Order: sequence, then structure tokens, then C-alpha cells
Amino acid sequence: MLDGLVRPLIYPPLDHMARWLAARHVSADSLTWLGLAIGLAVVPTIVAERYLTGLLLILANRLLDGFDGAVARQTTPTDRGAYLDVVGDFLFYSAMVFAFALARPGNATAAAFLIFSFVGTGSSFLAFSAIAAKRSLTTTARGSKSL
Repeated sequence: MLDGLVRPLIYPPLDHMARWLAARHVSADSLTWLGLAIGLAVVPTIVAERYLTGLLLILANRLLDGFDGAVARQTTPTDRGAYLDVVGDFLFYSAMVFAFALARPGNATAAAFLIFSFVGTGSSFLAFSAIAAKRSLTTTARGSKSL
């Protein structure tokens, strides 16, 4: 939703760093896997109510999520990379919310609703992507996307 507004601000530094990473043969997939591992490390951190550490891990995950796409754009984007990126993002999003439910069971209903909304938006995105691919629909109105 805010991508269109934020993208002109964040793409130049991301692309600069991505060129540096790509020149050192760091693959987009390796950044995706590292980001997912860091993102999943949020679960025990939040469960232990170490919220500042959890926030730092969340920020690291989001930064790596930006770098993986930027490195892919500098090299060769792949369907596998796009798949890993989307799956990793949704695993991270749901794991983070699940962690808050585990940390404070009184928040479980709110967490369940948030995961419900993630599944709704994620499934609508993926269903639309499948239909758009089937009909050869493309747009760059909100920037280039892997799916």
C-alpha cells in the first residue's frame, strides 16, 4: 500500500548495496534464506518477551527482504527466488504474530484475527497473480514485482 510512496526513497540505497553484494557473488536466494532464519528467530525472542531484540530481528528481516529483491534485480530474477521470497515473507509474518500469541495468551484472539487477515490478503494476492499470469496481464504501475 505504501510501496509506491516509499520505493523512490529506499530503492537507490538498496540498489547501491545490492550492486556491492552481487559483485561479491552473494545470491538473492541466500539473502532470502538468511532473512527467513532471522525472522523465525523472532519467535523465541518474542515468547521470552525480549521485545527490543525482537524488534531488531524484525528490522533485520525486513532489510534482508529488501536486499534479496534488489540483488535479484541486479542479477537474474528467477521464479524460484520469487517463490522463496513470497513463502518466506508469509512464514515470517505468521510466525511473528504467533510469537506474540505465545508470549501473551490473552492476545491470542487478536493474533488469530491478524493471521486471518494475512491469509486473506495473501491468498487474494496469489490468486490474482495466478490469473494475471494466465491472462498475460502485466503492469509496472507500482514497480516491478516478481509475481
